Amino acid sequence: MSAPKIVFPHVMKTAGTSLIEALQRNYSTKEILSSASTWSQFRMQTPDTLSPVRFVRGHFGSGILRVFGEHNGFTPICLLRDPVERVISHFWHYKSASDDQRFPFMRNDAFTLEEFLDYPEVQYLVCNYHTANYSADLVNSTDLPDGPVPEVSELNLSQAREFLDQCACVGISEQLDRFAVQLEYVLGLHVAIGATRHRSYARGGQVAAETLAKIRRLNEIDYELYEQAKTLSQRQRLKRSRQNPNGPDPTGVILWRAGYPFWGAGWSNVMGTGSDSHIWSCQTSADLHFNVASGMQYTVLIGVLRFVAPVQAGGFSVYVNGSQVSYATVPLQVAKGMGHVYAVSLKYLDSTHLSLALRVDDLMSFKDVANDTDDTKRGLALTMVMLIPNDMPVPTPALKTDTSV
Repeated sequence: MSAPKIVFPHVMKTAGTSLIEALQRNYSTKEILSSASTWSQFRMQTPDTLSPVRFVRGHFGSGILRVFGEHNGFTPICLLRDPVERVISHFWHYKSASDDQRFPFMRNDAFTLEEFLDYPEVQYLVCNYHTANYSADLVNSTDLPDGPVPEVSELNLSQAREFLDQCACVGISEQLDRFAVQLEYVLGLHVAIGATRHRSYARGGQVAAETLAKIRRLNEIDYELYEQAKTLSQRQRLKRSRQNPNGPDPTGVILWRAGYPFWGAGWSNVMGTGSDSHIWSCQTSADLHFNVASGMQYTVLIGVLRFVAPVQAGGFSVYVNGSQVSYATVPLQVAKGMGHVYAVSLKYLDSTHLSLALRVDDLMSFKDVANDTDDTKRGLALTMVMLIPNDMPVPTPALKTDTSV
């Protein structure tokens, strides 16, 4: 069963990036609208790009439902944040974000939060930004939003409330883990967010009580919507179950490649294309889950394009259903340019679930090991996993391991 069609109008500074990374693992790369996250980018898309899409996310506001709405089989979800916290986070975002420099005047150290609240150019960010994102008229217009800030519509609390009501799942950032459970329960999605939160630029220091009070006054409408969101986040819906997308084909083989949907945690987004596609482990232990045939023996092949540094290969280990297993390294001439291929032989499994965890002792960044500015901590770049029943020929020379489970 395929993952449901989801549309997520991402409001900035609500932990949406963390949620998106978790959600899109349920979809193949061609099913994700990754080539457009704003209306200006969306207008450049072709029908060939849009036709296979099943997961839409970006800074579109609720107006994106004019294209990806119920009429096209899409289910909306939304995520809100305490309005005061969102405004403060937005302030620090434009102070520090290297990839978003729309307001360069804010980078001046002398520019304060209090000035941010009164500066005309950013008032749409300061006042009721949530509600404006969700105020699009979805009934009387099929035109795509336009203007300098097309994700924002004229404030209409009634229409924003209606949008929240039609969302299958409504979450609040302060209870992101609860929202993940709701998405799993209601939509059958696998949502493993983990402890990492992305793109946080907040700095220390107390905000004056009078400043906090002013932000709250500027967002009175957003607080009405936020209270509704907190109520809706508690509602119960019918449970939907969905099969793990990684199960055996008619021959019994299970093949996963970077870019396929997967259930698991601890991985980056897909990088590269074609044979170079890979995902990086971004935790010391990252896992994938598979549905397997109980009572079957498997040979597991694990393709690793590279490590950040060769020293990490020395601390590489493999765990199956929580137990460490031995592996053999496939000769490079057999691996055919794939980097490293490791093989694990598994004895009879007494479960239909197989959790494959790949571990490294330490995460490293390219900045740590080379003249590079990339300071993202990573482990290994995974390209593929193949599970082959042991009554089938293995497409590599015979491999031996010290122990098996």
